[in-house]
Parts: sequence; structure tokens; C-alpha cells
Amino acid sequence: MRIPIQASTQARALATRLFHNKRKVNLKLQVLDPVVLYVAPNQNDLQSGLGADGNPIRGLQLVQGVYDFLGFNGELWAICSLQTEVEVQWWHV
Repeated sequence: MRIPIQASTQARALATRLFHNKRKVNLKLQVLDPVVLYVAPNQNDLQSGLGADGNPIRGLQLVQGVYDFLGFNGELWAICSLQTEVEVQWWHV
């Protein structure tokens, strides 16, 4: 499933929920464009403390590529200073 992510700025932090499930899953996340994407399981981690470039201080930093989160449950939020799109796939464990 492709999920669009709106551009975020220091004045307007927009986190996008990529995944929400209470069951344990294996999650595959593919960043399609050459951008820096920040992800975290808590939306507030990404929206508090943005730098001058609109990027958060906390969160896992991902670049273009494919990432696997094995045995994941809960929520996954993303934020990016540029508008982009990510591909998310998951299957129950």
C-alpha cells in the first residue's frame, strides 16, 4: 500500500501514520524517493523539537531503500521535510 507523506516545516509539523495494528507483524517499509524520512512509534516524538530545516531531533532516520521491522506491533509514524511517498507491506506473524 502506498502512503503519501506531506512536506513538514518547522512552523507546521505533519506526521503521517504509516501503520497501526495491535497484533505482531513483520513490516516492510520502502522509501521510494531520495529523501530523508524519520520514523518513530510515537507521533509526539516526531512533532516536538523540529530543527530549522523542518526535520525532527528524535526518530529513526531512513534514506531511500527497503527496511524490515520484524515482530513489530503498535503504531509507526513518519515525517519528512519534502513531500514523498512510501510503500508499506505487512503480514501477521
